[in-house]
Amino acid sequence: PRAILLNCNVSVLILLHHARKCYINAEPQAAFDQGIEMSLPPTDFDIATPEGKVLNLGLDATIETRAADMVENRATYVLVQRIPGEEEGAFTFKSLCPVYAEVEFAA
Repeated sequence: PRAILLNCNVSVLILLHHARKCYINAEPQAAFDQGIEMSLPPTDFDIATPEGKVLNLGLDATIETRAADMVENRATYVLVQRIPGEEEGAFTFKSLCPVYAEVEFAA
């Protein structure tokens, strides 16, 4: 697991894009094993607190939605993958950081 600093003074979609890109660059084998690639939309990802609360940044985000309005400065977040559930609009979340693999993430 790696810690990265991200500029939050950008749109939510750009923040999620950069977080995904950093993950792929830092953990290429893990990304490959999990089928994570740059062609996946940034809305397939989100960030969550280490305690398991998903922020749902990408659900209703537009290019104008600023990440700084939705996250805390200097906070620690975990990159999670959003996985569609059985019901429409339902999702489960998988941590992309092995340290938090046992945490249950929910919106």
